Amino acid sequence: MWFRNHYRCDRCGTSWTDEWSCCCDDDCPQCGARHMSPLESEDLTIIIDEDDDGTFAVLCSPDSASDEPDYDEVARFPTKAEARAYADSLTEAVARSAEGNNPATALDEDDSNGAAGIGVIAVEGSLDALLAEEDEDDHSASEEAISKIPAEIPATANRQSRAERIRALNDAFRSTLDPKAGRVMLTAGVDALPSDVKATAIRKVATFSDFSPDNDPHGEHDFGSFDLAGHTFFWKLDYYDEALAFGSNDPADPEQTIRVLTLMLAAEY
Repeated sequence: MWFRNHYRCDRCGTSWTDEWSCCCDDDCPQCGARHMSPLESEDLTIIIDEDDDGTFAVLCSPDSASDEPDYDEVARFPTKAEARAYADSLTEAVARSAEGNNPATALDEDDSNGAAGIGVIAVEGSLDALLAEEDEDDHSASEEAISKIPAEIPATANRQSRAERIRALNDAFRSTLDPKAGRVMLTAGVDALPSDVKATAIRKVATFSDFSPDNDPHGEHDFGSFDLAGHTFFWKLDYYDEALAFGSNDPADPEQTIRVLTLMLAAEY
């Protein structure tokens, strides 16, 4: 964890910044006034750094950081947009875990498989391509589900209607992993698993249905967790514009939304 804290002294008005592993009080460097609380704190735990070769690295400061951020590289991408998409997805996954919005147990801070162990592999192709075999009935059912999604949601539609459409679009992409609708990211830990375990994990993501108010508070089916072969897996869906540079203006509109699904091991944090 790493933060840039912004301060202003209540006594003399001096402003300053300081970086630390928490959002903590600081003493004024001008007049020595004690215990000034941050006016604002920037979360620099996960950042993007451009390398000399033109690639973009996603860096993460571990929980063990103290005097220095001790950044570790967790993934690398050819474009900044792809790096940003993954960094945002990772940030949200960490925040969701910290807030208790997923069923996973918080990991021991001393776990040797920390953020430094995370890498990512972009996967191309549909569910058919990722899995050597797919049941024909399952494929037909996925296409049928897509065909039933309303073409449009009126601007006056209520929040529940929009959530239902987002949920339907999420389920349709997740069940087919259609490359025209989104991208799939596997962490290095997932990609290194035996092929049968990896295939089963992808299948579990595609068929996941164990949603609840705890792991799906908005009813959009954008997060899940499951156990397989002695591992706990997380998957998360995020919404980006077509350039993968910013968040989607409307996740309910597939014409302006690219969905990014990340599958990772809980033990990689």
